Amino acid sequence: MSAQCCTSDRVEINLYAAYVRAARSLQNFDPAILKSKKDPRLSFSLEHVDPRIHFALVCTSSSCPPIDLYTAENLEEELNQAGKTFLNGGGLILDKQAKKVSLSRVFLWYGKNFGKDEAERLRRLAEFVYDPGDKEFLKVYANDLGVDYQKYDWRLNRN
Repeated sequence: MSAQCCTSDRVEINLYAAYVRAARSLQNFDPAILKSKKDPRLSFSLEHVDPRIHFALVCTSSSCPPIDLYTAENLEEELNQAGKTFLNGGGLILDKQAKKVSLSRVFLWYGKNFGKDEAERLRRLAEFVYDPGDKEFLKVYANDLGVDYQKYDWRLNRN
């Protein structure tokens, strides 16, 4: 991602990390508050949410991105790595022959944070794909690919 989520004055993730710390447990944290229009914490939120936040704030279920630690000094690199780990670990499955992509339900629920339509989202997600051929395929054929969403496993992630 080319857009920087950090400035010297403000680090987006700190707002969310503060809420996570205040929660009694990670299971009490629900990223849906990021979308709530009536949540009283909204006055403390930012207008633009870096979509990579969905790779970092997780609900601890088996289908969520892995839990990790993040630092202000390396936040850009760490969020990019979290996206790569999640997508290349099964969050995005590409079938070139069938011209289909299977995405984590995270991208169904928070898709608008990643782009205005499926093609734009696929092009953005392509940036996190390790395989250069798959990355290029996603960018070139984004408008022509069928997209489905994977079943979500709500069981607690024990890894």
